[in-house]
Amino acid sequence: MVDFEPIKPSEVPTTATGALQSYKLTAKPTAKLKSLPGGSMRRLCNTVVEEVFELTGYDRVMVYRFHDDDHGEVLAEITKRGLDPYPGLPSHGCPLQYMETMNSISSLVLAVVVNGSGKEDDDDAEPGRRNRLWGLVVCHNQSPRFVPFPLRYAC
Repeated sequence: MVDFEPIKPSEVPTTATGALQSYKLTAKPTAKLKSLPGGSMRRLCNTVVEEVFELTGYDRVMVYRFHDDDHGEVLAEITKRGLDPYPGLPSHGCPLQYMETMNSISSLVLAVVVNGSGKEDDDDAEPGRRNRLWGLVVCHNQSPRFVPFPLRYAC
């Protein structure tokens, strides 16, 4: 599947304007994440959903983690007032059914890729692989939403 969208010349990240916009958007969230004390995945995920929620303006933002058997779980979620939390909703394998269940008409999905050492004794890395898909940051909106490229790049 390939998605295409119109991009304004000022939104291309290789331009000085686009790069500067993306950098400015990431400054506060990056500083907040760096200031967190270590040792709490829950705190990290909650902060990520709060920052992405604030940056993007989506109705719902979740951190979704994949397990070794390919099922996943929502580790953190934030929604606008009046939306039911995801854990209380049935899930579906079909993306269209999923979007309908979530009462969502637009979404933004960010892959969370973690680096492993590539060593056999590294429990977090698959043998011979340097990177792996750990999970997703998933954003949903109940109305159409266009996110300019510099903002998506910042996310």
